[in-house]
Amino acid sequence: MCSTSAYGGSASGGPASAARATLRRTVRRSSRGREAVRTVRTQVAHADPWTTEALYALPEDGMRHELLDGTLLVSPPPSVPHQLAARRLVAALGAAAPPDIEVLEAVGVAVPAGLLVPDVVVARAAAVHGALRNLAAADVLAVVEIVSPSSRTQDRRWKPEAYAEAGIGVFVRVELTDTADGEPEITVSELIDGGYLAVTVARGARPSELRLPFPVVLVPGELRGPVP
Repeated sequence: MCSTSAYGGSASGGPASAARATLRRTVRRSSRGREAVRTVRTQVAHADPWTTEALYALPEDGMRHELLDGTLLVSPPPSVPHQLAARRLVAALGAAAPPDIEVLEAVGVAVPAGLLVPDVVVARAAAVHGALRNLAAADVLAVVEIVSPSSRTQDRRWKPEAYAEAGIGVFVRVELTDTADGEPEITVSELIDGGYLAVTVARGARPSELRLPFPVVLVPGELRGPVP
């Protein structure tokens, strides 16, 4: 995931009344204890706090919009290396997936904390074929987040918390550069007793079999740059 700005709801009014708020540059701490910066961008009409309906009412602006604990998270378009890794992951997972599973890139997933957009989503095909705007967490088998330097805390802590709360069985974190040896790394974690426990870590140019939840062989080093 790329760097993110967070926008809280308007200071006055309630869910029943729409308020037009001018977003001002400030620092806030949400209920999950994280600190975020609101950046001046535009004027938007929304309820307080932000809701999924308010999020979908936003105009298309090329940004990625997510909702977490009533806070609107806005991310710029991903970098080229990030998108290359996401495309290669979708291709590899899609080729290995059985017919009753679909692999998608950057679709909305409704979770108890709001609406998140994982970089890659593995879901039941029947739910995907019948969905319109987003998927329910109950139909998602695994999610993948590709960590960017400016989104480490979000991808390593806040979003896994929300995915675990939603009961998504597998969380995959991909590190493209921020590793001990600078080589790409894939960490697969399974939901155990309400939290994620790392079960497999794949690194560099070595092929590794992962379960997402179907078996797939991935080479982390092939997620970036030219493929040998």
